[in-house]
Amino acid sequence: MTSPRRLAEPAHRDQDEAPEPRGMQPPRSLEGSSLKRYAMRLSEVVMQQHAARRQDWSNFQATEQLLSEQVQSLRQKFESELKERDEAVGREVIMEQELRAERRRRIELEAKITLVGTWKEEALAADRALRTTSTNTIMQVNAESEAAREWKRQAAEARRGE
Repeated sequence: MTSPRRLAEPAHRDQDEAPEPRGMQPPRSLEGSSLKRYAMRLSEVVMQQHAARRQDWSNFQATEQLLSEQVQSLRQKFESELKERDEAVGREVIMEQELRAERRRRIELEAKITLVGTWKEEALAADRALRTTSTNTIMQVNAESEAAREWKRQAAEARRGE
């Protein structure tokens, strides 16, 4: 059966408690020289534990320092990446605005070209109409002149025949 003392002890040992080295059992009879040897060995064990704790503490501090530096480095990298992303978003917005402006300019130029083409077609059509009209006018004038000459000739023949 388990003793009450064992029930009160935790299932694991604290790190503060070092396992008792073999051969460090207190002597059954505490006589002078064996007690001194026991005290010396116990003192050595305490010194070893103290040195081990100091080493553990310096290892912990070194690891903590390394991890702190890594966290700081990651923080700086994160801030840098965030800044780069913000700059990229800003450049993207500017490029979109420039693209829209270029599209507007292209549409306006296409409209001007279309209007110029339309005006050109209208001007050519008006020029053709004018030429046709002037050609028709010249033909009419020529026809009228011919008709007037014919009339004059007939009138002159009629006078001669009278």
